[in-house]
Amino acid sequence: MATTNGYGVVSEQGFVGFEAKLSEGAWRTVDVKPWVTKTGELHGAITEVPALVLAKVRMVSAIGDLARALAGQSLAGERDAAWDRMQERLAAEIALKATDDDPSVVAAAVRARAALLLGEGTGQTNLTHRAEVEHGRTQVRLAATAPLSADIARLKLGPTLDRVKETTDALEAALRDTDGDRTTPRSRQIRAAWSACVVAFNSAHDQLDALFELTPSGPARDQVAALRVPFEHLLADHRERVVKAVTAVENGTPGKPTG
Repeated sequence: MATTNGYGVVSEQGFVGFEAKLSEGAWRTVDVKPWVTKTGELHGAITEVPALVLAKVRMVSAIGDLARALAGQSLAGERDAAWDRMQERLAAEIALKATDDDPSVVAAAVRARAALLLGEGTGQTNLTHRAEVEHGRTQVRLAATAPLSADIARLKLGPTLDRVKETTDALEAALRDTDGDRTTPRSRQIRAAWSACVVAFNSAHDQLDALFELTPSGPARDQVAALRVPFEHLLADHRERVVKAVTAVENGTPGKPTG
């Protein structure tokens, strides 16, 4: 059973940055190409796959998933924030018109709110990314359709709805590029990918420790020791950062750890 070697202290950036270490030094000699397809899947006689190859493939795969969670979803997250802000502006403008002295303007605002907004006015910002795109498309279509189009003109919401269309288009493009969604929060996706890295690295470290213990002194054992070096450095670096962060908090000066 795998032991816990302490990779829970390693940051997302630490795991992603470690990928280069698996292509240099002693790890460069662990050739996975004969065992892995272009899509990253194992092939050939599975019972003959070397342990180090399996460990390397597993770590590279986990790092790749984490990188996609960090980078791929960030674009959709940025576009979603812009979409949410525009919805807040639309809701605020309609709410302001609902306080107008002209009863016809108030009535138009009430109808626009019922047709375009959810909840207290910004309920649509709590939808999944894809549902937000659908809602934005619906808003634009309804606003251009009579009789609501007359209300939109009276309320002078045309420019804001143009921006709603722009932010909806941008969000849809980001989702198309990253296949992102907010059904599972981005933070949870990143946490799951990071946890997979922790498991993969703990397992690889276990294998290296076992190989070192079972290999007699000589060149082979020296090679295993060399394979362990970057892992030991990774753990030492992050443990030092954790100690600095804890010390800063205890001293009443919390901040980002350095080093």
